[in-house]
Amino acid sequence: FHTVLSKHWVRPNSLLAWSIPHDSEQAADIANMLAKLLGEGPTSVLHKRLIDQDQIANSVGANMFQLLHESIFSIYFTPRDGMADACVKAIQEELAKLATVGVSQQVLTRLLKSEHLRYEFIKENPTAGLLNISVLTSYIQKGTLDSVFTVAERLARVTPDSIRSFVSAQLTPQSTMRIDTVPHTEAQKEEWRLEQIKEQELEQQILAAHVRTTPLPENVVVPVSQEYP
Repeated sequence: FHTVLSKHWVRPNSLLAWSIPHDSEQAADIANMLAKLLGEGPTSVLHKRLIDQDQIANSVGANMFQLLHESIFSIYFTPRDGMADACVKAIQEELAKLATVGVSQQVLTRLLKSEHLRYEFIKENPTAGLLNISVLTSYIQKGTLDSVFTVAERLARVTPDSIRSFVSAQLTPQSTMRIDTVPHTEAQKEEWRLEQIKEQELEQQILAAHVRTTPLPENVVVPVSQEYP
């Protein structure tokens, strides 16, 4: 559990993350389908629970980000005031349901239809497709968009049982990393401003103490980027 202070955020934000080993391409496909199931759009599991039903969050989403040696599965949300812990509890409850009851094939079929439409668009507009983070990641890893065009076909092989097994094995409460990002208070903002002033004054003192006191020889040319003040 980590808390990060940020001068850039206006409202608190939270993230739950799990490290997923690169077992197989199939595991990545299951995780991608799970991310869509949990956090993509108003019909997703967590949008219905956190925003519509419990009304404890302003936004929620999920993502699978592939790295070189592992992947990170994350659920991110903007809780309503004082509701961060309630959001985490609700998310863990929904994950527990998926790990035991699972999801219906009907729901997976609905998600697949939207994926087919999306990747058909990417085939016709490959440049626009690179703006999609999952497409861009795949292109960087494999150097081609060919594998991207088969994603919808691979996702079609994801089953309710594979979703249930993945959640129960990978997204456990014990392996969850939580990061809360909170904005600076007004007092902290003022403290930050004063620290910046001190840093600028110190920088000016250092520069003033290192002014060249003797001229350079006439035959020495100093690049602009290396000129002394």
